[in-house]
Amino acid sequence: MQFGFAESEKRFQMLIEQMKFGFAETDKRFQLLNDSMHKRFAYMEKLQISMLGCLMGLLIKFLFFP
Repeated sequence: MQFGFAESEKRFQMLIEQMKFGFAETDKRFQLLNDSMHKRFAYMEKLQISMLGCLMGLLIKFLFFP
């Protein structure tokens, strides 16, 4: 009887370890996804700022230098 409890305890411990490993792996994947999203948004913001600069430049050119 005692041996059976020890065996199930060992299995339960292994299951917990596997779950911890799985959560760590998933967390790592989410972190990578998050980083790539931040990079993409930063790139899009730079792109928007440069496009806005181009439009403002064209507006000033056509308004003040016809």
